[in-house]
Amino acid sequence: MIVLAAIIAGGVGSAARYGLAGTVQRGARTTRPWGTAVVNLAGALVLGLLTGLHAAGHLHVDIVTVVGTGFCGGFTTFSTWMVESVLLGEEGGGAGRVGALLNVAGMLVLGVGAAAVAAAIA
Repeated sequence: MIVLAAIIAGGVGSAARYGLAGTVQRGARTTRPWGTAVVNLAGALVLGLLTGLHAAGHLHVDIVTVVGTGFCGGFTTFSTWMVESVLLGEEGGGAGRVGALLNVAGMLVLGVGAAAVAAAIA
C-alpha cells in the first residue's frame, strides 16, 4: 500500500513540477533555468523539513516515504538540472561555461542550505 501511495504521490509531484517550473520559467523570460531551480530548492526544503520532523519523532516513516520519496522524487529533477547546466555551458563561450558552473555550484549550495535550514527548524 505504501508503494502504491508513493507511486501516486510521484505522479502528483511530477505534475506539480511541470506546472510550477513552466510558470516560473515563462515569467522569468530568460534562458536561465529558473523554473528548475525553484522546484529543486522547494523540494530540498520540503524534504529537509520531513527529515527533521521524522528525526524528532513527529512524523511516521510512511509519510516520509510517500511525501519524501514519492512526491519530492517526482517534483524535483536532477537530470533536468544537469542537462540545463550543459546547455548553459554550450552557449556564449566562456560566459556560458561560467554560467554552467554557477548553476551547478549555486544550486548545490542553496539546495543543501535549504534542506539543512528546514531540518533544523523542524
